[in-house]
Amino acid sequence: MPQRIKDQLGAIRTQIEAITSNYKDLYDAEGVPHYEQLSDEDWEKLNKLWERRRFLRSPINEYGFEREGQDREDAEALAKLYEDLYGVPNPFKKKRDSTRKEKQYKKQ
Repeated sequence: MPQRIKDQLGAIRTQIEAITSNYKDLYDAEGVPHYEQLSDEDWEKLNKLWERRRFLRSPINEYGFEREGQDREDAEALAKLYEDLYGVPNPFKKKRDSTRKEKQYKKQ
């Protein structure tokens, strides 16, 4: 994975940890997080950080534009890693044509 992406993920992780470390009992004995303990402000910050992290592996950047060049290659590498490690669907893979079934039914 490119160092630039590692750095961005590390910065996001550090910010998430800074928010969640303010809550002593955020995780129960089984490791389940209880985000209802967060203040509204911290909840919003956490959601924005999670969104930024998701956009790092998306073919579309956070401004709604298609990624190009090295930025796209980095996002594809991260998407592949998430797919391999966590089974997260890869947004760069082509989806099946949903109109295919409709075309078959129209022929009959």
